[in-house]
Amino acid sequence: MATETFERKQTSSLRPHKLSKEIYGEDLDERFVESIRVAGILSPLRVLRDGTIVSGRRRWLAAKQLKISIVPCIMVGGEADDLDVQAAVIHSNRENERSNQQRADEFVHLKRIEVERAALRMKNAPIKFREENTEKSRPEMLGEYSTSIPEVAGKAAEIAAQQVGWSAKTAEKAAEVVEEIHKLKKRGHTKKAEDLCETLNENIAAAYREVNPPEEKEDKPKTIEELMAEEKSGLESFARKLQSDWDDCQEFIWFRSDEKGIAGSNLKAVLEAVRAAKGYGVCPKCDGKKCKHCRQSGWMPRVPYESNGGKK
Repeated sequence: MATETFERKQTSSLRPHKLSKEIYGEDLDERFVESIRVAGILSPLRVLRDGTIVSGRRRWLAAKQLKISIVPCIMVGGEADDLDVQAAVIHSNRENERSNQQRADEFVHLKRIEVERAALRMKNAPIKFREENTEKSRPEMLGEYSTSIPEVAGKAAEIAAQQVGWSAKTAEKAAEVVEEIHKLKKRGHTKKAEDLCETLNENIAAAYREVNPPEEKEDKPKTIEELMAEEKSGLESFARKLQSDWDDCQEFIWFRSDEKGIAGSNLKAVLEAVRAAKGYGVCPKCDGKKCKHCRQSGWMPRVPYESNGGKK
């Protein structure tokens, strides 16, 4: 875009760049249109030789709406598919107010442009490298350059994010949401796309959570071994607490345990000890009929318990 000339062009002979139309659409602020109606087009549009508008999309749209037939233009060199031209289309809108969706679209294309630029540099570099180092073969050299592609993509994201005024992390999240919006529109889910777009323009993090809801952790069925290990650990811990808490009241409470203490007793003994923690209980052997197991197991029926003033 080195050669530039000033010309007045027919409004109908111009068209916005495809990127401009894709990212920014054709919506216009009425206040902007009114300013063009009052003062006219004060700054020329920048236009390629084929009539593609690089900068001045809003001025051109306002001119069409106001039926202005001739607009001032700076004619520049280049092709619409040139990476520099594509970047210029995006950068020309820097001073305009843009939504989060538009900025996310800018990021996506600026990142792509940076990656393509890097790919061109890497494509041309091995030829020069081979001329200076004839001992290395071309496949070896290409292998060296191919390993840097992920690094290039990372740097491209950082550069593109900085250009739209975001961190790389925020830009990547917004870009993922925009990708989902485009998918919804393509599938015909216009309402969902509009709702997601509205959320994105209000809060990027909220829109990202809609696209990537936090995974609900499913409780996996535990194996018998896991359940037994947990049960053993829990019983031993509880048994130790029981024995510790009851050290001061052994004269009132008696329960079965072996020489290793209650932690080493079987499940039945632990359950009996838990039952004994009550002020009174019902012997499982005789259902409270005062059999020989009642005293041996430490049970005291309710009546003698209450008659003793709630003491064992």
